[in-house]
Amino acid sequence: MFFRILKKDLRRKKTMNIILLLFVILAAMFVSSSVNNIVTVINGLDHYFDAAELKCDHVLFAMERPDAEPVRDFLSRQSAVKSFRTEECLLGDATNLRKDGSKAADFGGSALYMSLDAAQLNYFDMDDNVIRLLQPGEFYAPYSVMQEFGMEVGAEYTLAFGDVSVPVKLRGGFKDALLGSPLMGTPRFLISAQDRAAFDGDTLQMMYIDTDDPETLQTALGDLDGMVFSGTIGMIRTTYALDMIIAGVLLVVSVGLILISFVMLRFTIRFTLSEEFREIGVMKAIGLRSSNIRLIYITKYLGISLAGAVIGFALSLPFGSLMLRSVSDNMVLGNGHSVTVGLLCAAAVVAVIMLFCYSCTGSIKRLSPIDAVRSGQTGERFRKKRGLRIEKSPLGKVGFLAVNDVLSSPKQFSVITGVLTLFIDDGCIKGEFSFSESQPRTDMRTRECALNSWLMEMGW
Repeated sequence: MFFRILKKDLRRKKTMNIILLLFVILAAMFVSSSVNNIVTVINGLDHYFDAAELKCDHVLFAMERPDAEPVRDFLSRQSAVKSFRTEECLLGDATNLRKDGSKAADFGGSALYMSLDAAQLNYFDMDDNVIRLLQPGEFYAPYSVMQEFGMEVGAEYTLAFGDVSVPVKLRGGFKDALLGSPLMGTPRFLISAQDRAAFDGDTLQMMYIDTDDPETLQTALGDLDGMVFSGTIGMIRTTYALDMIIAGVLLVVSVGLILISFVMLRFTIRFTLSEEFREIGVMKAIGLRSSNIRLIYITKYLGISLAGAVIGFALSLPFGSLMLRSVSDNMVLGNGHSVTVGLLCAAAVVAVIMLFCYSCTGSIKRLSPIDAVRSGQTGERFRKKRGLRIEKSPLGKVGFLAVNDVLSSPKQFSVITGVLTLFIDDGCIKGEFSFSESQPRTDMRTRECALNSWLMEMGW
């Protein structure tokens, strides 16, 4: 009989069950994706620098001058320098990269053209894969430059220094941990070793220095000829401030989605159970115990929540990636435990739904059959309503009753107000809401007919 009642209930209330399933799916999707995004954003910049192997204490850009001591020899003599790595780049500008005789990208200022073989850091394509190989005649451009100036993958360009020019094809955009932020202002292009060997020009030494005495190092670098830029790794991190602000906004949105999900679930479960007071009263009238009735609803919501959690978890993975797209264009964001975190969040949603259901069904054991048939209302009130007094109220009768109901049941109406506030669309609520009490006082004959009708509908 237990499973027959459950089966009949699922069949008769398809609409409400489908709505509840959709809300569970949304809740699981929001919570799983949001928690994953929070974890990813918090560790975002550290993960990016570690993946790029940008592990140093100080960054130095210096021009090699034929009349000055080489930069490598200068750093080797400094006691404050523990070790250093060097990347050598051709120093140019936007005029070196041309398309149909004109500049391919008018970004202004200087630009760097570096052979991939000289790389000391890891550089990533737009799929976050480390770039390992470039064929002659190919190059990578910063993704931000591609987006700003409409450079297309596979398009033909010409790279020229002096009288030497080489035709090159754009292979794609890439992410540069050091110069990838728009605030750095100097884009870097990756070219093949063969194409780099064809050019002569001014070279810029990019040094990644490890030190245990940054103050002494900074003082020593003041004597270096040809220094263009000198800064700590902390300074480089500040260039991603705009991206981290966007990530912070995303974090706030994620927390908001989690709160919306649980408010939505609580309201839906309470509303669904309130609609079933009559059925609860009938089941009590035919002799079912409160624990059995409670188990019916807990089993029902457990099945719906498990199905919704599985679907919501599957949808959370692409949904989370979509939310992070605006941040991940300039950074490599990784979370090696996204599946585990997502599964834990989906399980937490199921647990919360069960707690809501257990809490909401707690009133079943206190209801008599007549109370339940009256939708949980006994018709009696043992305390006066708080709030306004009609003889002192400037409102009319209807206004007084409405305002006094809200003031007398703030908890009940605050839930409805919260849900409407969270889901308001374009500043207005479309549609009409009508509330009417269709709870006429029925005599015993009417209740008996209702009981017989319900039993016949359930197949008993």
